[in-house]
Amino acid sequence: MTTLSLAPPQTGWISEYWEQGMEEMPWHIFQDERFCGSRTEGWLHAGIVQLGDGQHLTILNDEGQVMWAGVLHSRRLHWLGRRPTQPWNYQWHPLTVPAETWTAWFEAKPSYRAILRTNESL
Repeated sequence: MTTLSLAPPQTGWISEYWEQGMEEMPWHIFQDERFCGSRTEGWLHAGIVQLGDGQHLTILNDEGQVMWAGVLHSRRLHWLGRRPTQPWNYQWHPLTVPAETWTAWFEAKPSYRAILRTNESL
């Protein structure tokens, strides 16, 4: 029997990710602090976690207060959409947060601190 549990939390920052050659809009990502020099520089590709369905994300402001916390769920964004849109997509946002606010959090410089927990199969 397979059960799901949450892996230990990762701490880091949220941001947008885009690089030359990507044929799409920037992704919303989590950057693991173990793979970067600081909050503003030295981020390594190895620390990038693409946000996905079932992950638990907590976003903190500069005072350490929770701005948003919850489980990320893919969903259809457009009435005629065939496939669910994943949380890393620039158009995705939680139903409880306006799209403009969600996007602003990921565009913020310096980036907001975050805690990410992912599902892990045991």
